[in-house]
Amino acid sequence: MSSRAVDGGPPPQPVNRVRAAGALDLAVQVAGCLLSAGMSANDVVVVALRITRTFGLRRVHFDVTYTSIAASYYPGPGVAPITCIRTVQPDVIDYTQVRALDQLSTDIEHGLGLSDAAAAFLAIRTASRRYPEWVSMLGNAGVGVGSVLLFTVSWKVLLITLISGCLLDRLLAVLSRARVPPFFGQLAGAAMMTLVAAGVYAAGRLGVKALTGIDPTVIVVGGIVMLVAGMTI
Repeated sequence: MSSRAVDGGPPPQPVNRVRAAGALDLAVQVAGCLLSAGMSANDVVVVALRITRTFGLRRVHFDVTYTSIAASYYPGPGVAPITCIRTVQPDVIDYTQVRALDQLSTDIEHGLGLSDAAAAFLAIRTASRRYPEWVSMLGNAGVGVGSVLLFTVSWKVLLITLISGCLLDRLLAVLSRARVPPFFGQLAGAAMMTLVAAGVYAAGRLGVKALTGIDPTVIVVGGIVMLVAGMTI
């Protein structure tokens, strides 16, 4: 994922460098939070440009990749540009925070000052999550269960999918906290779901009555849907 954007326009008016640096830093921090939450590079750049444009910064260039955001503001001829670079780490997706950041950019456009905007951003960034982790875990696992309902209504398959989905969610959370790149997290999650399906199938073949006749393919389908839902591609 890579996106570049330049905010052009007429020759800019003189802007205080300290204020410009603060506005650019705020825009990059907001962009970093949105990118780590899974927003597309284009959406991230659009929000960042809304912020810089409101604070009077023109000729701003944003360069967004999977792991970093670089922003550069060119005040005018003969003046050194201001550049800000931020490394983006994968984080637990929190759509409540995404909505709050989008509202913050709207408030900035409606006249919120730079210092107040910076304080509001800090409050959003440090706010506790609205829902406990177990609610998120059940919600993510429910995505797999919902997809399996398209193929079967067997309570055994649904229960196995729910339990394995919860385990998958915890595995991905642990790998995310360990800063494992998303690609390898997805690889580990896919391997886990495959092993679960293979174990259920093997147990059924060995005569475990509770697992006899269960189609392991459906369990894998639930895991695949859970892994790719909301995934940034």
